[in-house]
This record gives sequence, structure tokens and C-alpha cells, in this order.
Amino acid sequence: MEIKKCVYKSILLLLLSPVFTSCITNNDNKDKLVIQVGDTINLMLNSVIRYNQQDSLFSNNDFKFRIITYGNAYCRPCWEKILKWKEYLPRFQKFSQVTFLCYVYASPKDFDELNNEAKLNFPVLLDTKERFRIVNRLSNIPEDLTFLVNKDNKVLCIGPPFTDKKYKEYIKIIQGE
Repeated sequence: MEIKKCVYKSILLLLLSPVFTSCITNNDNKDKLVIQVGDTINLMLNSVIRYNQQDSLFSNNDFKFRIITYGNAYCRPCWEKILKWKEYLPRFQKFSQVTFLCYVYASPKDFDELNNEAKLNFPVLLDTKERFRIVNRLSNIPEDLTFLVNKDNKVLCIGPPFTDKKYKEYIKIIQGE
């Protein structure tokens, strides 16, 4: 009987392990970051669903920089990072040479439910099969899922500008200092 319990527990742990590892928030896992400054982000625009369609933000080529962020809607810390953009994005809207893209791993139905409460007012690209994350070799660490890229989608800075230090780093790059 003990062996049967042990087998059930092992199976349960095996089944639940992806749930526990799908969103890493421990900063000790920095080695999980695969994409680096200087790498190029593939926008995968043909593999995502445009939500909050704002064509000018998707097709406008009159910018020098893009802020790209990625989040898993099923991961609470990741979703909270996405919600922070409601507060932080206006700080960048004064720079006409900067555009913003937010990729979210979620089904349209699940995202609708979340967004009914969140009311995100910026363009969102639904990555229903995590292809953007996989192709671009992104980690599962929420702090490593935001990038400042140039017009050629070359990564210039990694991390969200939610601290004064990181915000100043973004501004320094944007203003060409």
C-alpha cells in the first residue's frame, strides 16, 4: 500500500512540476536568461493574434526604438508586470520615436476575462502557442521579459523600466546620450 501512495505522489508531482516551474521569480535563476543585449528579437507578427488593435502602433515605422514586453497571463507575477505598464507606459509616450508592444501568452477567451478587469489600453499581441517566447529564447523570469530594441529589433537593454535606475538607462539610450 505504501508503494502505491508513493507512486501516486510521484505522478502528481510530475504532473504539477510544469505549473510550479512555468513562472520563476527567484533572482538566483539569472543563468536562465538566454537572450542577450545585441541579439535580435523576432516579432513573429504572423504568429500572434492582435488584441486592442491599434494599427498605427503595429505598422508605424517612424520610430527608432521599441519597448517589447512578454508575459504569461497564467502566471501571477508575470501578469502583475503587464499591469504595471498601465502606470509606466505614459512616461514613454512623450517620446515620438518610441513604440510599445506587449506579447501575452493566453487564449483569447482567458485574456478577455482578465482584461475585463484590467482594461489594458495598449496594443497586445496574444501568443497562444508561446511561439514568440520559444523562437526568441526567452526565460521564464518576469524581470527578464522586457526589452528596449532599436529599429532593427536589436536588443539594447533588458529589464522593465520600473526602477529609477532602469528608467534612466532607457532614457539615456532613447536620447542618445
